[in-house]
Amino acid sequence: MGCHAPLEFPLSPASIAAAKRAAQRVHWQVFAQYWTDEAPKRYKDLKIGLEKHPPELLLPQAALGRLLTARSSHGDFAEYHECFKQENALLTCSRGCREEPSHLYYCHKGRQAAAHPWGQQPVADILIKKTGFTAYADWLGKSHFYTTICKRH
Repeated sequence: MGCHAPLEFPLSPASIAAAKRAAQRVHWQVFAQYWTDEAPKRYKDLKIGLEKHPPELLLPQAALGRLLTARSSHGDFAEYHECFKQENALLTCSRGCREEPSHLYYCHKGRQAAAHPWGQQPVADILIKKTGFTAYADWLGKSHFYTTICKRH
C-alpha cells in the first residue's frame, strides 16, 4: 500500500481539561433528566425549569429566600406546619388570614404599605418570570412586608 496506507495512530488519552468538560457535560445531562422526572410537584405545576445560571440568584439574599420559600411551599406556611404537626406554629398573618405561599399577593396590609408593582400578573408569573420576581424583590424592600406586616417570630 505504501504511502496510501491509513495512518493508524493509537488514540491519545484525553487531556485532564477535556475529560473534566466531558464529565461535566454528562453530569448536567443526567441531572437535567433527573429534574424532568423528579422535580417537586409545585415546581412542575409552576413549570420551573432547570437553568445553569438562573437570574433569580442576582436578587438580594432575603428576597431570594422568600422567593424560594414561596416557590417550594416549604417554610412558614400553614400547610407546612400542619403537615409536620407543629402545634405552636402561627397559621395566620397579623390580619388573621391563613398563611399561604401566595399570601403576599392578596394581603391588604401589604398593598396599603406599598402598591404592588406587578399589576394584574398572576401569582405564578411573579414567582417564575424575571420581571415578576424582580418586582417582588423591590416591593419587599419598599413594603417591609415580612419585617413589619407579616413578621413571623
